[in-house]
Amino acid sequence: MTFLICDDVNEAEFYKLERLREKVPNLKVNCFVMGKDAGKYLKQDWVEVGVHGWEHTYPPECERANQRDYILKGLEALSPYLPKRFGFRAPGFQMTALTYPILRELGFGFIAHQFRVQPLKGGFAQGDIINTHIYESLEGIEDGELSFISEGCN
Repeated sequence: MTFLICDDVNEAEFYKLERLREKVPNLKVNCFVMGKDAGKYLKQDWVEVGVHGWEHTYPPECERANQRDYILKGLEALSPYLPKRFGFRAPGFQMTALTYPILRELGFGFIAHQFRVQPLKGGFAQGDIINTHIYESLEGIEDGELSFISEGCN
């Protein structure tokens, strides 16, 4: 399995993924979206949405005493677009040990770290990860066996 993960997805730059899909018709992309950027543009059968917090601010959300509030706010905003088993990716990959019980309590199925996917419940078939951000070039991504992260969950 190979997971194409695109962070910081937003409506203004979503056209970049649409252009990529024209070149890669079987595209499956795992989009980690900040809750403040939730919108109907995410309703695509080739997009799987995950929570990327509420917004990128400093200090990082998951290092704050009220991190649960930020995670919950992002989850609530994105809930109409999430798959049955949904995941989390910390803004800036910054988390603490306190983040894990919060994610479990809120029903997250996995965490997409920078180099691996960590299940929070059930098992998971690991795969290769291609990391990108919506503001980076998407050149070089080719048609192949791209999967949604939830497809690796059991």
